[in-house]
Amino acid sequence: MRKAGSWPIRVLYRTLVLTGTIACAGDSGLEERGPAASQDSGDSSTDVTSNEASVAFDAIQLAALSDSAVAFRLRDSLTTAGWNAYVGRAEADGKPVWRIRIAHGGDAVLARVIAFALRASTASVPAVVRDTAERARLLPGVVGPVRVNAGSHGMFSRVRWVFSPDRRTMLVVEDPVSIENEPVPNGFLLASDSSGRRFRMDSVWDVAPSPDWKHLAVGRAYVVSAREQDSLSTAQWEMLAKRANMPVRDVRVGAFPASGMAIMIGFAQPGVVHLDDDTAPTLFSVAAGWRVGWNMDGSRIAAGGKPGPQIGDDSPATRWVALDPTSGMPDGEIPAGGRLATVSWINGPTIDIAVRLDTGQRVSLSYDGGKIESFGGWIRKNGRIIAPGVALATTRAGHHLAAISPNPDAKEYEAREMLVVYTIR
Repeated sequence: MRKAGSWPIRVLYRTLVLTGTIACAGDSGLEERGPAASQDSGDSSTDVTSNEASVAFDAIQLAALSDSAVAFRLRDSLTTAGWNAYVGRAEADGKPVWRIRIAHGGDAVLARVIAFALRASTASVPAVVRDTAERARLLPGVVGPVRVNAGSHGMFSRVRWVFSPDRRTMLVVEDPVSIENEPVPNGFLLASDSSGRRFRMDSVWDVAPSPDWKHLAVGRAYVVSAREQDSLSTAQWEMLAKRANMPVRDVRVGAFPASGMAIMIGFAQPGVVHLDDDTAPTLFSVAAGWRVGWNMDGSRIAAGGKPGPQIGDDSPATRWVALDPTSGMPDGEIPAGGRLATVSWINGPTIDIAVRLDTGQRVSLSYDGGKIESFGGWIRKNGRIIAPGVALATTRAGHHLAAISPNPDAKEYEAREMLVVYTIR
């Protein structure tokens, strides 16, 4: 299937190679003239030049051509496809050369991911170069991609998300699973239109927003391997207890097997994140948190104890305890079948190390004032390409977007895609 957004580059690039009109993509020896002079210094940070109307940024250079007519034709083709393309004049050996570049409006991380995605989908060999342009050319600005889970990703990862009632806040979770359905800690990212805040946390078994979306209940995850021994050593138990800031005897009682193939011990500890401040999560000295939730009025955290009866990534909790969200003090057990506040999770695609995601699918997401779409492996905001990937969900104002993006750092044993959140300004 033809990939919309990449085919003009691929077709024209092959034509230009055959006709000998391309110099090269990364021509750092060329001298550029004019107000948009390239600053190929290797500095990847974004800064503002002395002209407040201009900004320095990392552009994507696709080619340097000796024929200006061909260069502008390629630019027009890219623009039609949704790219924010432009042509800059330079000199090589006293002769004029025209550079075709993309102004993406994002940060250095995004520039690198765009270049990686273009290398994979076109015949081009794009280079990331330093350039300047009018600030308006770079809108909308994009921050990211910010990876939702910076920890382990297992054999595959389940993706899910949930919105606040006003859809101005979004909570995105990556839930990895290891071989034989063994549990692997999750990662999550919360992004808000109202506050502009993003909060991310790794190494959790579970997360749940309070009914009023002012707090998050979290289950901090610990996994310790006995390595080549048949049990954890005394020193390992003491170290685990020290990390949890709990007595060793309480940690031993609350611990559970985390693998059926090796001696690995898991432990869960509940906590709370108060979203109206910038403090770190407050963890409570309770042996629970394999699963978390809230009672119906949000006055108590529901913390699930160790998993059972089988040990698996999706096993339920064997018992539930109510906790005061301020002090963490237990307030009795929650009976089996007791009602908890509902969290309307939306399940997304699975990221698998053995199966590539279908980037040809078309996705359309509406937000107040516009539309975000993805197809052919590229994400568009109101028709303009802003990032690579497959769009999943966006907040009401369209400032935060969950997506599956190419992973330029994937190892041979890792998935080629990653769950990310883009912030669109």
